[in-house]
Amino acid sequence: MRRMFVVGVTTVLLAVPGAVAVADDDVDGVEQAEETEVVELSEAQMRKAMLIADYFTPDDVKTEDEVHTDEDVDPVLETVLELRSQTGWGAVYKLMLLAQAGVDIEELDGEWGFGRHFKNLDDDEAALISDAPKNLGQLKKQQRDEAKAERKANRKGPKNSD
Repeated sequence: MRRMFVVGVTTVLLAVPGAVAVADDDVDGVEQAEETEVVELSEAQMRKAMLIADYFTPDDVKTEDEVHTDEDVDPVLETVLELRSQTGWGAVYKLMLLAQAGVDIEELDGEWGFGRHFKNLDDDEAALISDAPKNLGQLKKQQRDEAKAERKANRKGPKNSD
């Protein structure tokens, strides 16, 4: 199910590249492409992007030694970065959550009344995201708590049963 989500969101966002990256202007009868400014993200911003992308990447696609390079861009990360070029991190997380529930986020067209969209989910759609953190802050807290628990378990070491 999650793999279909990844493919669907990526397809939707890649099918409309002109919506964000390029706007056409007709100046003096000559059509010109206006390029948007490419903003380089800081290390902290990339960590947020990776946090969101990793959460929404299906477990069967992840590998333990997964490394993202420029030549091998993770499609979920690409989707997250594309959405980030349009809005903030919290909205990116909510959009990815709605997409996971089956909402066609392209149809939202910038009208992101998230509460309304979450209330309009049917029972099956809501069940798909019922265990998910409700916002980016909760996702970050969940990740911190998991990392803390792992560090604590590693400090104790294996139990001696002798």
